[in-house]
Amino acid sequence: MNDGKWSIDNGPQSVLKIDGSILETPKATAGLGYVKTVRSIDQNQKPVKTFTVEKTSTGTSWGAVYAQFFQPVTEVAESAAGLKVKREILTEKKTDQLKVGDKIVIRLTITADRDYDFVQLIDKRAACLEPLNQISGYHWGYYIAPKDYTTNYYFDLMAKGKHIIETEYFVDREGTYQTGICTVQCAYSPEYSGRTGAVKFNVDK
Repeated sequence: MNDGKWSIDNGPQSVLKIDGSILETPKATAGLGYVKTVRSIDQNQKPVKTFTVEKTSTGTSWGAVYAQFFQPVTEVAESAAGLKVKREILTEKKTDQLKVGDKIVIRLTITADRDYDFVQLIDKRAACLEPLNQISGYHWGYYIAPKDYTTNYYFDLMAKGKHIIETEYFVDREGTYQTGICTVQCAYSPEYSGRTGAVKFNVDK
């Protein structure tokens, strides 16, 4: 930067196209050149096949494309990319039928294919479960932070291999409930992640 040139002062804005049609973009943020635009795709429309960027400037540019869609949590499939997580529900009575006041253990098994730094694990629990331990703090190898509807775990270092975490909960109300997904992800390399699907609970009085 000592030569008086600013490497991201790259002149004309790049032209973005979807299937050959120009994608209109808002004015770039002053000083940063940051531009963000959203394009909604109707399922009844012709599917989008290509996204192209035409860049005529000489400076350095960065960009990213995200595809987002919505579906019921019960239909979210398991996935693993470097990290894998498995969730098990363990009961004292060795039965799937739960009652108000029962104590259960949620066992999370994480498998890492290499050493990772700064891994976060988010377990979205069912509304009928109340953590036995309500206080955030350090445990052996991780930091736990119970929230309103999630229990979050943070690892400074996750070595290659298998790691098991067990957390105790009380069942505090009757009805039919379901958890959210459980996700493990490397904080600074989010492409390494894994998730497991939802679990349903039927609770009697």
